[in-house]
Amino acid sequence: MSGPGSPTMVEVRGSNFAFIIAVCTAEAPISSAYFLADVDAGVLDGSAIFRIVNLENQPATHPVKSK
Repeated sequence: MSGPGSPTMVEVRGSNFAFIIAVCTAEAPISSAYFLADVDAGVLDGSAIFRIVNLENQPATHPVKSK
């Protein structure tokens, strides 16, 4: 996706994985600008990522499940 209103895509890479984050700049302009400025400045380089959501710890009533 690209163009006005489209998310900005940020690739996150580790030694054994990679994934893309879609940063919704139109919906969250202040938060996304802060995050993207940190990405551009390299502030997050070397950071750790922890997964705290799995199928077992999500409410049964939640409409969308993270895996």
